[in-house]
Amino acid sequence: MQKPPSNSGSLAAGILGGLVTLLGFGVLQYAGYVPGLGPDRGTSSTELTLSSEIQALRDQVAGIQAPTTTVDIAPLENRLAALEQTAAQPGAGGVATGEMTALKAEVTNLTKEIAALKSGLAEAQQSATTARAELASRIDSAEQKLNEPANDIQVAKAVAVTALKTAIDRGGPFLAELDALRSIAPDETAVTALAQDATTGVATRADLRRDFATTSNTMLDALNQPDPNEGIFDRLVSSAMSGIRVRPVGSVEGDTPEAVVARIEDKLNNGDLKGAALEWDGLPAAAKTAGEPFKVKLDQRLRVEGIIDAAVAATMNKSTTQG
Repeated sequence: MQKPPSNSGSLAAGILGGLVTLLGFGVLQYAGYVPGLGPDRGTSSTELTLSSEIQALRDQVAGIQAPTTTVDIAPLENRLAALEQTAAQPGAGGVATGEMTALKAEVTNLTKEIAALKSGLAEAQQSATTARAELASRIDSAEQKLNEPANDIQVAKAVAVTALKTAIDRGGPFLAELDALRSIAPDETAVTALAQDATTGVATRADLRRDFATTSNTMLDALNQPDPNEGIFDRLVSSAMSGIRVRPVGSVEGDTPEAVVARIEDKLNNGDLKGAALEWDGLPAAAKTAGEPFKVKLDQRLRVEGIIDAAVAATMNKSTTQG
């Protein structure tokens, strides 16, 4: 009896051969002997190389799938069962002894062939699973390497911005701290915006509170000038009274210059620089002129604080997002 040709062994060999070829291609591509998938970007930078490698690995993972071909071995098993039944009945149906020997040999071969086919499919499944796990691990490692330089720069920038804010709050020049930030992030908005203030620094909040005590008296004196037409006695009285000044303090109500000055002072003492600047608009022109040097320092402080606070917030937000 002629043994029918079987393609099950060829199928298992084909599956294993395909996996070996695919894994070999992945190794050669990782080692650099085979170019990465995707369009050539025309650059040799580390970041783009890693990005290209990650994409190539993703393509490899997508190509390695668990064997999905369904092998129908039912005909083989049915044939094997029939042969086993025939072989168990020597001489049945007029089967000759020589033919019986051939049937037994075919049963043995079919049994081995089915076992080999099942084993090959199981090995192919395991090889595909292992290959996917290894490539996934390599992708994670490559992505981590790609992100490390950006993370390091962001951390260094956060440190430099924090140091710059500390120097500004401390008072005095902060040129060294600004140069440190410039070396890390030359395009940072604060680098350009604070350049004009770095060599001299800005008044601290404590400086503003202290200086306003003198400034407030100067502004009120500008509003209480003696009448040039008054007599000698009135001038003497005015001169004596100028050394005795009683004005309200705290958050008082009213539109008088004394009330406005009191609210400015109260807001400065409570750290509300913006509120103090807004109250300034309610002063008479003569008081504003007399206190102009102080107002320049207050405005400068507000401008610098706005710039550095925005830089700190932006840096912290980026660090949190990437982390």
